[in-house]
Amino acid sequence: KGLLGRTEDITETALDDAGMRWAEVDKVLLVGGSTRMPMVQAMMRRLAGREPERSINPDEAVALGAAIQAHICADADIGSALPELAGANGRKIEIRDVTALGLGVLALDDSRAMRNFVLIEHNTKIPAKGRNTFNTIADNQPEIRVQITEGDDPDPDYVKVVGESLFEMPPYPMGAPIDVALSYDIDGIIHAEVYDGTSKKKLGDMEIERESNLDSAQVLEMARDLKKLEIN
Repeated sequence: KGLLGRTEDITETALDDAGMRWAEVDKVLLVGGSTRMPMVQAMMRRLAGREPERSINPDEAVALGAAIQAHICADADIGSALPELAGANGRKIEIRDVTALGLGVLALDDSRAMRNFVLIEHNTKIPAKGRNTFNTIADNQPEIRVQITEGDDPDPDYVKVVGESLFEMPPYPMGAPIDVALSYDIDGIIHAEVYDGTSKKKLGDMEIERESNLDSAQVLEMARDLKKLEIN
């Protein structure tokens, strides 16, 4: 599909994830310079069945949203500063970070086919946790391989393995339970813990940092670069 078709799919998916219909949407706000294109505006007009909101500069919309979120995170009185954003009865708007994609584990299903088992569903409020029990596939299995995935599809071909590790375990008969617990924190780090379901002892853990995260050295380097900029 072209970019416009993919944008339409993402828009419809976002609406489905929110559990809403177009008739329940009060306004359609165009954000980003590409929304100045007539074909984008026409697509949104067709999907929403109304004229998109164009009173806000699309190039400034993200910055304005970030400023509003910063105001909310500062625990300020959003109702007095921005009365049009106050909720019912003057209650403060709550903005929640959620997981963009599901997080899971690759394992064999009952038919011995490899499958992606989602432990943390997408759109789960962060911090998030999930847990599931799997079983060994051979007698006296010396170790297990745990592969952590990102994606919602049960087919392993349509998800991404973001981390994996081998864990040693006692020589149990086939079918011994193995518990895998995942957690996802506000810093975008995935924590995985693996437990022996028979002895209830921890076999080990691993920590997976998202590729998009910046380490402290990168943050300092970017800060130095920003100081060199001359803003008129």
